[in-house]
Amino acid sequence: MLINGTMGFEVLASFKNCNNVVDEVEAFKPDVVLMDIDMPGTNGLQGLKLIRQHNTDVKVLMLTVFDDNKNVFEALKSGANGYLLKKHHRQKY
Repeated sequence: MLINGTMGFEVLASFKNCNNVVDEVEAFKPDVVLMDIDMPGTNGLQGLKLIRQHNTDVKVLMLTVFDDNKNVFEALKSGANGYLLKKHHRQKY
């Protein structure tokens, strides 16, 4: 909702894993892929490597709840253009 509600941005698709990521990137031709590191099936780190074997142009930003250097370093080493740390904030009323 946040992305679709921002002028100039549109979510083309959403997937629960990276099992078919190469075909999906080829079919939708996104400018940017937002990919979670931790997904069932083919996870985000594996999916990133698959994307980079076939497409070096698409920008890939990794999303993670893992605040550790290992996953972030692995993502950047594998060709991610950046990462965003997902944090949950509780609103006080």
